[in-house]
Amino acid sequence: GVDMLHEQSKFNQALEANPDPNKFFPAQLKGFEQLDKRMDQEIEGLTKLLGELQQVQNGLQQQQNGMQTNTMQMMEQVLQRHKRLRAQLIKIMCLAEGTSLASGFALNDPSRDQPLDSAYAQLQEALRT
Repeated sequence: GVDMLHEQSKFNQALEANPDPNKFFPAQLKGFEQLDKRMDQEIEGLTKLLGELQQVQNGLQQQQNGMQTNTMQMMEQVLQRHKRLRAQLIKIMCLAEGTSLASGFALNDPSRDQPLDSAYAQLQEALRT
């Protein structure tokens, strides 16, 4: 009788002194059999939480992989667009240069480049000797 009241009183004190009832769930246990049962429950709960954590990690990894794949695809699309635009720009520049030469309004006169090319070749030859 007295031991039971004393144990209940201590258990009630533990319940009142619980720093966070949402996280800590005290249980009144008697004997090793109940202690083993409680330990098995705790292990089962932890195992379940670890499984849920693994599922979350797997989901995050799949999401990250998907984002990397999308980024790589977008980068490839930008690269292909850059190549097309560069090729178009070169064609336009060639057409503009050809039209300018044909009409006599060329910005770059190839005949004026000849003396510069000769002077550059002479400088290179002088540096070699």
